[in-house]
Amino acid sequence: MLNPVQGGWVVDTQSPFHDLEITGRMTNLYSRSNFDPALHGGPGWQTLPAESLVFGGEVIPDCIGDLDSDDDVDGADLGDLLGAWGFNDPAADLDGNGVVDGSDLGTLLGSWGPCP
Repeated sequence: MLNPVQGGWVVDTQSPFHDLEITGRMTNLYSRSNFDPALHGGPGWQTLPAESLVFGGEVIPDCIGDLDSDDDVDGADLGDLLGAWGFNDPAADLDGNGVVDGSDLGTLLGSWGPCP
């Protein structure tokens, strides 16, 4: 379990989950529908850059469709998705079915615009 500390992250050895084996994926408990920027703002609530993660698994962005993590879903994200079309690319496979396809395109287009 990780906790924000002075703009960084440290392992929380007091967490009841500390010694548990990681066997699945991590799911954030906030999204577009239950995220209030007034309550959940600041660096402790931002998505970690993929390169800073040390555990295996796929990265699930806070803003589905924002493939380049620039806080909006736009043409650059569409280009990334189309570049991965037909492949098993977890970053662009938004529905997790193992291939980047029309379902992912629909999800991306449905999220078009600024992230909340």
